[in-house]
Amino acid sequence: VFGPMTTCVDDLALAYYIMAGKDPEDPKTLHQPLPTLHDLYLTKTLSDLKIGVFSDWNRQVNDPAITSSLNAFIEEFKLRCAEFIEIDIPELEDAQIAYMITFMSEFCSSLNGYQKYLHLLSLPNRVGIATYSNANASDYIKAQQVRTRMMRNVSVLFSDVNLILTPTCAITAPPIYPGALDC
Repeated sequence: VFGPMTTCVDDLALAYYIMAGKDPEDPKTLHQPLPTLHDLYLTKTLSDLKIGVFSDWNRQVNDPAITSSLNAFIEEFKLRCAEFIEIDIPELEDAQIAYMITFMSEFCSSLNGYQKYLHLLSLPNRVGIATYSNANASDYIKAQQVRTRMMRNVSVLFSDVNLILTPTCAITAPPIYPGALDC
C-alpha cells in the first residue's frame, strides 16, 4: 500500500488505530467504537470480499506508478480469493461537476476577511474563484440534486460490492527536493 500517509499495511493499521475512536476535543467522535487491531493478522482468505472495479474510469489514469499499483493490488487480492466485479458508476462526470460547484461554494463563503490575499493564490485557484463567482443559487441546488442521485447510485453499488478499487488521485505527488523544506 503506497499512499500519502503510509507505505505499508502495518503502518496504515497503526495510523488507523491512533486516529480512530473518541477524541475528547471533538464531540462528534464520542460515539465512535474503540479501535481494535485484534484480528489484523488472522485473515487467511478474502473469499467473502467483493471488490468493484470501474475499468473505464481506472483506464483514464496515465501514470504507470499508479496503474502498476492497481494491477498489483488486484493480483495480490486474487491470490487471497477476493472476487472482482466489473461495475459502472452512473453519472460520475456529472458528480464531479456537482462536487466542484459545492466545493467552490463552501470555499468562497469562507473568504471573508481574506480578499486581500487572493492575489497570492495560484492562477488555477483564482480562475476557479472567478468562475464560481458567476454561479447562483440554482446552480448550487442542482449540484445538491446530482449529489443526492450519486449517493443513491453508490448505495446501490455497495449492495453488490464491499469496496470500490479506484485511485485516490490520477497523479502521484511531485517530488520534494532536498532543501525544499529548509527555512
